[in-house]
Amino acid sequence: MTVQTVAVTKYIAVFAVAYVVVMTACGAAIAALGRPPPSSINTLVLIIVSTCVALWFIRQQRRMLLPTEYWKIVCGCVVVDVTYEFLIIAATVSLSEVTLDKWFGIIFVLGLHALLIGVAYSRLSWFVRRYAERVSTAPAQSNVPTNSGTN
Repeated sequence: MTVQTVAVTKYIAVFAVAYVVVMTACGAAIAALGRPPPSSINTLVLIIVSTCVALWFIRQQRRMLLPTEYWKIVCGCVVVDVTYEFLIIAATVSLSEVTLDKWFGIIFVLGLHALLIGVAYSRLSWFVRRYAERVSTAPAQSNVPTNSGTN
């Protein structure tokens, strides 16, 4: 039995929209409270959004990602994350203010984000793996109404 690959562009787009909307909402809420932004909020949002998109893929396709799909979606989500982070940095601070030690920290966090995105879409995520096992063994549900009454 061969499994056909699917276009992962819509999953990357859903990740991008959800990530940007949730991060912007969290940033606005924290700014409205007048508190300093916690450094881990973007990592938490990244894990939640990546896991939700992975679960949505599994629910629609009834399987885990194939290797080519996995790499495409992980690379696409990493590009979205890096782009968003650099846009936020450029909008909030002058790049001349970012010293070399801060660049190392930024690169470390972005590397951690790439690792977390990779884990969220893989079998290494216990939650995702268990959901995939449950969905793949469940009987397929049809949206076609059944004719259970008499005519």
